[in-house]
Amino acid sequence: MGKGKSPEVKEKNIEEIAESSSSLTAAAPSNNLGHLSQEAAPVFDFQKFLAQLKTKNCEPILRFLKSFLYQFQTKNIWTVDEQIKLIKDFEKFIYDKFVLIKQIDEDKNEYEADFAKEGFEKLIMSKLYLLVFPPAIPPKKLTTSHKEDLIQDLKLAENLVKFQWLEPRHLDLPESLMLSNSSFIKLSCIEINKLNNYKSPRDKIICVLNCCKVIFGLIRQSQHKNKVEENADSFIPLLIYVIIKAKPKNLISNINYIERFRNEKFLTGEISYYLSSLQIVSNFVINIERKLLTIDEEEFERHIIEYEEKSKKEKEKRQEEQEQKQKHDLDHDQETKSNQEQNSSNGIFAPFPQQLTSLMVGNKNSNRANEQSPSQLLANSAKETIDNLLAMFPEMARDIVRDIVIAKHCNIGDCVDVCLDLQA
Repeated sequence: MGKGKSPEVKEKNIEEIAESSSSLTAAAPSNNLGHLSQEAAPVFDFQKFLAQLKTKNCEPILRFLKSFLYQFQTKNIWTVDEQIKLIKDFEKFIYDKFVLIKQIDEDKNEYEADFAKEGFEKLIMSKLYLLVFPPAIPPKKLTTSHKEDLIQDLKLAENLVKFQWLEPRHLDLPESLMLSNSSFIKLSCIEINKLNNYKSPRDKIICVLNCCKVIFGLIRQSQHKNKVEENADSFIPLLIYVIIKAKPKNLISNINYIERFRNEKFLTGEISYYLSSLQIVSNFVINIERKLLTIDEEEFERHIIEYEEKSKKEKEKRQEEQEQKQKHDLDHDQETKSNQEQNSSNGIFAPFPQQLTSLMVGNKNSNRANEQSPSQLLANSAKETIDNLLAMFPEMARDIVRDIVIAKHCNIGDCVDVCLDLQA
């Protein structure tokens, strides 16, 4: 991934800038992040935004986009601060142009104005992802700040593996909270692990939002069963537990990417709290030590020794496998050289290997068989969401859960909230 090439904007015509981004929306998480408190708020539609860009009066907008994307990738290296300023300034510039062309009244139609901001952010960041997301940036283009993100990612990843033995009791999580709630934990892990599936800051923050809302759903479910008032004291320990069990990749890079490139207007309230909580949890795991846990020294040391012994054995195994691979590659190279010498003596009329011919021609139907239309992806997502909700709320009828999923556009966080409200 880190060796990916920069997006080739130069060779594309104006319309392709919008068209090539349309595939990004097929499986994108659905949520209206700008207006969480309003039930009837319209949902952001990226396809509709792209359709607006394809109208004739938006041709100047697309020319500006094409020029900016090309100029951004032309310079060999931008610092993180330069990247942030350039992108933020251009997003404001292109948004102002769009509002003027489309005659959007920001005071009377806040949703339409916000959706334009969302649209430009998603389009631009998806195009520049390989240049601004540290794990995706080619090694030669990494700045000091990018490298620091990757170092922190490695530190976190190491401790996520090192402390897999952690149990809820080590984080002072009550047993009543954890019993019969494994479905909530599993779903929270699934949601946070979707972070790397998306390129736009908006879609990434929805993964964080859904993970955290499922955790709060677990807390509310437990409190409902035990007839106690709601208390969020367990949220951070639960989030720590989920992150350790989920072992999400590139978590620090994802958090920093969101903070750097998400529109500040949409990083407020509930969303700001969840993102800050995730940062706190990441720092906790990076700096974890015995005194931060509820565990005696003997048990802690035993787990650490077991981890170190296991790591040593795995390292030795990897080295052995690497040596065997190198030997195999050497033998293969020698065999290939011998075959080449023999083939060269056979002249230019030597028969072409049938297997190689098949590889070059390829299977015309192989890619089509794996492709799914947006409607199929949506149906699969709905079924998965329904199944997950029924695992968490087994007493609820499937038809009711299905209606909730349809009404909430498959958004797992919102669906959990509704199910909990119905139970209460």
